[in-house]
Amino acid sequence: MEYVYAELVRGGRNINTVPKSKMVATCVLLIISGDLTYDQVPSGYKTKVKAELKKQGYDENGEPLVNAEEAAE
Repeated sequence: MEYVYAELVRGGRNINTVPKSKMVATCVLLIISGDLTYDQVPSGYKTKVKAELKKQGYDENGEPLVNAEEAAE
């Protein structure tokens, strides 16, 4: 369902209209795809969104995290 909300936001719908239960997943999807910045995430969700991005291997800009082993190569 996050994909539906993501498409609505891409089409111009306000991010604040996304249901609370889908907000984190939708924001993460939009940040990774480059359609939303971390600064645009509603303030009450920033901590959860940042944690979920990190869990999925991304920084708050939607860029893949580089671990020490990969950086050394």
